[in-house]
Amino acid sequence: LAIPLKGIYLANCVYDNPSARQMNDLDIMVRWKDVPDARNIVEKLGFKASDTCHLDNTYRRTKHHAPDFLHPSGTRVEIHWNILSPNGGNRGKELEDMIWLHTVPGEILGKKTLFLKPELSILHSTIHLTFLHMFNSGIRDIYDIDSVYRKFRGTIDWDFLVSFARRFRFERALYLVLALTDIITGSDTLSELKKNGL
Repeated sequence: LAIPLKGIYLANCVYDNPSARQMNDLDIMVRWKDVPDARNIVEKLGFKASDTCHLDNTYRRTKHHAPDFLHPSGTRVEIHWNILSPNGGNRGKELEDMIWLHTVPGEILGKKTLFLKPELSILHSTIHLTFLHMFNSGIRDIYDIDSVYRKFRGTIDWDFLVSFARRFRFERALYLVLALTDIITGSDTLSELKKNGL
């Protein structure tokens, strides 16, 4: 099974109105061993890779998704195997494995699939805004975090979220983005952290 990431998941399963969450592309995550099969499937659907690459272990250690696949209709698909480029580090594989350990079964558009736990959806948006785009991608990730928080309020495991962030040294980015979320949206994520002694 694949994990629908960000827009397609958030629009269909988190936001009250799917049209409120616009998307630039379709992001899916598969296990590294399944990347060739995923590539074959999207190519059979008429998508073509925007660039050439050798999807070998060297590429895996420096990237977290394949080049975009473009359809004549204008639709774009990104095939991910991680949520952050390891940049040659040794923790990329550990992060991949940890993500798959913390998925939950779900259904989207009538098809069974897997979702990231809400805590990892929050962390993914944090990583996307900070490490991947250095705050140059607007505030959509902020509203994504707010929407996940409001959807799953009362069930979010804050201890798990913070522990996971600390394990991979994302905790400073997480606290900063949660503070920005509260300022911009009027949310109270940091209050929830404090309630949980974090």
